[in-house]
Amino acid sequence: MMNSRDFHRSPSFTERLSGLSTAFKMFPFIQTGQRILQPFLEKFGFSVQEVTDSVKLFLTNGHPALTFPFLRPPNNILIGCANLLGSKSAPLQFSPQISQFLNESVGKDVVYVSFGPYVKMSGVSWYSQLVEILTELDLRVIVKVDKEFEKEFPKSVLPLNWAPQKDLLRSGKIKLFISHCGNNGKMETIYYNVPVLCIPQFADQPVNAELVKVKGFGESLMKEDISVRAKEVIAAMIANHGTYHRNMKRASDIVENEPGNARENLLYYVEQVAEMGNVDYLVNKVARQQSTVEMYNLDIVVPVVVIVIVVVGFILYVLLKFCVYFSRKVGMAGFRKLKNE
Repeated sequence: MMNSRDFHRSPSFTERLSGLSTAFKMFPFIQTGQRILQPFLEKFGFSVQEVTDSVKLFLTNGHPALTFPFLRPPNNILIGCANLLGSKSAPLQFSPQISQFLNESVGKDVVYVSFGPYVKMSGVSWYSQLVEILTELDLRVIVKVDKEFEKEFPKSVLPLNWAPQKDLLRSGKIKLFISHCGNNGKMETIYYNVPVLCIPQFADQPVNAELVKVKGFGESLMKEDISVRAKEVIAAMIANHGTYHRNMKRASDIVENEPGNARENLLYYVEQVAEMGNVDYLVNKVARQQSTVEMYNLDIVVPVVVIVIVVVGFILYVLLKFCVYFSRKVGMAGFRKLKNE
C-alpha cells in the first residue's frame, strides 16, 4: 500500500494497516480488471504484468468524483471527461426526425436506450421486452437498434440505427439512460447528469454498473431480471430522478471546476513525454521491490486472523463453561427440591 505523497520509500506497518480495509474492498474490482485484460493481451504474447512493467505512463479515462476511489500508482493519470469539458453550452445538433420526436414529447418523460454501436440487438428477446415495459409505463423512448432489427414500434418509440448520444444526454430532455454501462457511456451520462440504469453484458461493464450504484448515480439490473424487476426499478428511478441528478451534478461540478482539470493534465503529461522522452520520475519503483508478504499485507492479515480466532475461541470456551455451570446449578437445585419434598 503506497503513500502517493512520499512514494520513494517503503510504506510503514501502520501505513499499510490503514490502507488494508480499502484493499479488501477493492480486491474484487482489481481482479476483474486483470481478468478482462489478460485474454486480449495473450493474443499478442503479453501478460498484464509485462505490460504494466514496460509502460511508464497510464492515461485513464476516469475521475475520482465519478468513480470509486481506486488506489492508483503515481504514473496513472486520470483524464476522464477531458473530451467533454466545456461542451454543455455547445449547440445541439439533431436530425429533423429526432427534433420532431423531442418536440412531441414535451411534458412527458423521455428515456434513451442504447447498448453501444457494436452490439447486435436484433433477435434478442429481452431487448424487445425492455422496450415494451417502457411503453407500458407511458414513457417516450429513443432506442438504438441495428439495421437488422425488424420489430415494429408504437409512435411513442423512436428507433435509430445511429444516435447522437452526447447531444441527447446533454440536451436536458432525457429523464433516464438505459445502457450496457461501457466506460465512455458511463462518463458521459454522469457528466451530463442523466441517471442511468445499467444492464451490463461483458468486460468491464459489471464493474462499472456496481460503481454507478455505489456512488448513487443510478441502478444496476441483470438482463435475466428484466421480466421480473425492470418495471419496478424504472418506475422508482423516474420517481426519484432528482436524487440521482443531484448526486451526478455534485460530481460533474467538481470535474468542471477543479483547478488543473482533466484536459490540462492530459496536455501536460503528453508534452512531458514529448519533451523528456519518458516520465520515470512518476514510476513507483519501490512497489515493484515489495515482497509478496508486504504486497498482500500477509504480515498483518495472518496475525490478525490468528488473534481473532483465539479471542473467539476463548469467548466460546467461557460461554460453554458458563452454560455447563448454570445447567448443573439448575439441576442441583431441582434435585434438592425433590429430595426435600
